[in-house]
Amino acid sequence: MDSQIPSSAPIIDFTNENLIFSTNIWLSTSNQVKNALENHGFFLVNYDKISSEVISAIYLALQEFHDLPTEKKSQFTSDKPYLGYCCETPQLEITGIGDTTSKEIVEGFANLIWSSEKKYYACEIIHSYSKQVAELQEMILRMVFESYGLEKYYKSHKESAVYTCRVNKYKAVQKNESNVGIAPHTDLSFMTIIHQNHINGLEFKSKDGIWIPVDFPPNSFAVVAGDALTAWSNGKIQSAIHRVIMSAEVPRYSIGIFSYKNGIVQAPNELVDEQHPLLFKPFDHFDLVSLIYTQGSHGNEDKLKFLRAI
Repeated sequence: MDSQIPSSAPIIDFTNENLIFSTNIWLSTSNQVKNALENHGFFLVNYDKISSEVISAIYLALQEFHDLPTEKKSQFTSDKPYLGYCCETPQLEITGIGDTTSKEIVEGFANLIWSSEKKYYACEIIHSYSKQVAELQEMILRMVFESYGLEKYYKSHKESAVYTCRVNKYKAVQKNESNVGIAPHTDLSFMTIIHQNHINGLEFKSKDGIWIPVDFPPNSFAVVAGDALTAWSNGKIQSAIHRVIMSAEVPRYSIGIFSYKNGIVQAPNELVDEQHPLLFKPFDHFDLVSLIYTQGSHGNEDKLKFLRAI
């Protein structure tokens, strides 16, 4: 994989049954992951370990939630940034559910929304999907750490990881309405993995300023570098600027699993030297999230400007 601007998103195959730690296929795939993140900040991963039944079921559950009256949906609130339900724009509804790899967190959401007959099933589906996507993200991040020769830091990072689920519903575009589903932005996360229903609209901005539309093949997920990964890698990986442009006459749903570090994010000493001075001061990840939320600057494409060391 080279650094040329792709006409579509880079795709990396994770379906090989021999994709096992330390094998040649693992090392080759790790190199593809590193190159894709350094050159583009994102890629599509072809991954078939999450069944189509689980994916269909989670979309049905989340669509059922979004079909509820606004008064009911608005009861799902949170005092934490970017969590709870909100109608961001007339075209966009966002629901952040917290750490959905925790059964307790998912149960709190399900108990509020569904009857006793449905809530157990919905809880199981949301929790199962989130756990499986988190496992995919752990595999990818392990490859990233190892590809920089920093595997000794991976275990502690994995133990400090927190995953949140965010569901976006983009309404069908009507005449004379803006087709911008969500404006250009980067994610505050360490990494984000996005799945969508059959409606396209996601676009990434290349280093040369060209918008790259993403066409999701079957069994594929978008892997997006976040701002925290930029800081951790000392700028070797740039967080991906992305947006959603709607043209469909039916709603688009996407599910993002965002990973955060519960603690301090800082570049390892091995990535800092005279030729590569420290770019960002160490920071508490959730403190940064709270700061950006308080300032209302989530759409800013340079959210790490507060932390620049040089």
